[in-house]
Amino acid sequence: PSIVQVCHEARYALSTCKPAFKTDLSDRYIYISFPHDTVLTETDTLHVLLPSELQNITRMILKPDDQEEFSFRYDLGVVLKNMVSLRELTIRSTDEVIYGWGGRSRAVMDITRDLEKVRMEWPWWVCPRVRILKGSTSEEMGVFEGG
Repeated sequence: PSIVQVCHEARYALSTCKPAFKTDLSDRYIYISFPHDTVLTETDTLHVLLPSELQNITRMILKPDDQEEFSFRYDLGVVLKNMVSLRELTIRSTDEVIYGWGGRSRAVMDITRDLEKVRMEWPWWVCPRVRILKGSTSEEMGVFEGG
C-alpha cells in the first residue's frame, strides 16, 4: 500500500538526512543529506552558515547578484578552502555579472585568480571543480578543474 511506501521513504530519509541551516533569526531547519544533495544559495547567505555546515557541503550552486559586491565582500578561495568536503561548485550568474563593463569576462578572471592564489598558499588543499555559467542561457563561461 502507498502509506507503507511513504513511511518507508520517510524512515530512509530520516536515516540519511540531518537537520541543518538553523540560524539565530529562525529556529527552523532543513533536512539535508550532505553527500547526496546540492545546496543552492546566494552569496549573501554564505556568511550566515555555520562552519560545520560549510564543511559538510559536497555540491553547491552559488548565485552572486553583483560581481563587484561578490569580489569585494568574498575572497572565493578563502571561503572554499574552509569547505573541505566541497567537490563541485557551480556559479550561476547574470549576464551583467559575467561580462561587466567592456564585455570582458571579469568574473571568470577574478574567480580563477582567487582559486590559483589559494592553491599556491595551501598546496594540500583539494580544490573543487568550479563551473561558471551564464544565467540566461546556462552557457559555460569557464571551468576550473578540481584536484
